[in-house]
Amino acid sequence: LKGQSNDRICIIFHCEFSSKRAPDLRQQIRELDRKHNQYPKLCLPETYVMEGGYKEFWENFPKLCDPQDYVSQWEKGFEGHCKKSLLLMTAIKKKKRNNETHDGNDEAVRRLCY
Repeated sequence: LKGQSNDRICIIFHCEFSSKRAPDLRQQIRELDRKHNQYPKLCLPETYVMEGGYKEFWENFPKLCDPQDYVSQWEKGFEGHCKKSLLLMTAIKKKKRNNETHDGNDEAVRRLCY
């Protein structure tokens, strides 16, 4: 990972409500960035979680959304997507607790930083 570059990158994490998945993923990315770069020379110094999630953004700014449609994660046929995301996040946290490597996550951060 490269440290700070001249390009400013701002990443806004969101999920439907931004209460679980988005904050967890943001925290993992932040930890990986600090693992590879010494603060304050981070690769991704600006990461945010969208308050209220996509649901609230859609309600307030539907014309800025593409596609111009909103489907809840609880809508029939989409329930499995949320469950898969939560299972993946749980597995990553478990690896972290057990001090296992984060190679897959490290690679994701590397792609963002180069």
